[in-house]
Amino acid sequence: MKLPDYRPHELMLDPNITKVEFDDFIGVWENFMPRPVCDEIRGFIDNTIEQACVINPGLDLSQVDSADRVIKSADLYGGEMNRKDMAFILNYVNRDLVLKINSILRSCVLHYISQYQSLTKTSLISSDIKIQKHLLVVDIIFGIMKTLMKHMPCEK
Repeated sequence: MKLPDYRPHELMLDPNITKVEFDDFIGVWENFMPRPVCDEIRGFIDNTIEQACVINPGLDLSQVDSADRVIKSADLYGGEMNRKDMAFILNYVNRDLVLKINSILRSCVLHYISQYQSLTKTSLISSDIKIQKHLLVVDIIFGIMKTLMKHMPCEK
């Protein structure tokens, strides 16, 4: 099954329709992710995390503040920031959402390849979508695509 493009390539190349900035081999498609898809992703993440069974046998509970369950990154990760996050691979839990995201990504990747022609000779694959939520910020890391795109903010 061929994944459909979210936006046809001709429209991706039209600067009046698709706003994009390429800088130092990073493509940013400002407000490209549709708001309903962003809302669906956020809702699914919150629901999944709420229902998750979290087990971390290697975690020293003396390093965790029981009041808010913030992991001290200075102790566990070698940094000074406090860290509170959850992550999972979307492919294993919501195929429909993966197809929506990959359709949007495909449009951007084909646009990116047209900007950097040397990639026409390179096979690219994005096999997994890692979802990670940090406090109130949701980062969607798209496997190999993270090397191609800085970030894809949602429509306003």
